[in-house]
Amino acid sequence: MDLFDPSDDDEFDLFPFKDGIKFPHFHDDNATSQDSRKDPYNGNDYHKSNYFFHDNKNNSEIRLSKSLPTTPVMLSQPPRPPSSNNLASTTNFNQNLKQNSKNSQNSTENAVFEAAIQDPTIKINPMEVGFIPSSFWSNSLMTFGDIVSTFFQRKNNSKCRFPHKLYNALILSTLGPRLGIENMFEIIGIKWFNDRILYINQKNFARLLGIKAVEGSLFHQQGNFPSHGFVEIDPSIVKILEPNFDFTKNRLLTHTDGIFVKGCTEGQIASCKWNSLK
Repeated sequence: MDLFDPSDDDEFDLFPFKDGIKFPHFHDDNATSQDSRKDPYNGNDYHKSNYFFHDNKNNSEIRLSKSLPTTPVMLSQPPRPPSSNNLASTTNFNQNLKQNSKNSQNSTENAVFEAAIQDPTIKINPMEVGFIPSSFWSNSLMTFGDIVSTFFQRKNNSKCRFPHKLYNALILSTLGPRLGIENMFEIIGIKWFNDRILYINQKNFARLLGIKAVEGSLFHQQGNFPSHGFVEIDPSIVKILEPNFDFTKNRLLTHTDGIFVKGCTEGQIASCKWNSLK
């Protein structure tokens, strides 16, 4: 990275990179006002004249601001995409760019979740909001982080079954405004799409439960959803219900017996004959 001061006595001009990125080119005071230069990428001739540059091939003039900064500016050369005639390199560049973008998005989403579980001000009274099983919870405030670690990411047992976690997560999905959280779905990964259909972001919901093998643990034939009577909505129907639905991230599911629906109670859930218990 180079440090330069445009206010120095040395005269400098700017050569365009591709895509409008520019870098400084220094020359001595004896250079003529029509000093000829070559664009290092396309070979075009550029002539300097009072902060103007003329492209001989395209017969076009690029105007630069005469009002240059008076404080030192740090410049670094940005990464340049590979030559278009190198297909393999271009493919690799695009793949890396896509992967970096994906990693950046994942990092942002994880950061939001981590911030929520570490925030001591996000407190919930599980009994007050209706968490189940009612015998598991005390009538006291708990931080969101404590609820995640002691319940959602706890190994399934008689007091902490998958249907209980599903039910309570759906309650949490409605508490965003009350807790001052704008997008609770981004943290919880599940919400009601309508009275009978669940809308699930598979990665974020698995993160809430502390599950690493998302497909196998949740959606495989012997995973939690199918073994508890849930089936995915046919993709052709999903496209009608939600034209811009992202099948790579999200799923729509419904309970085949119609018991686990919006507004169902702890007693109704307990009466269900879950496939995993048969």
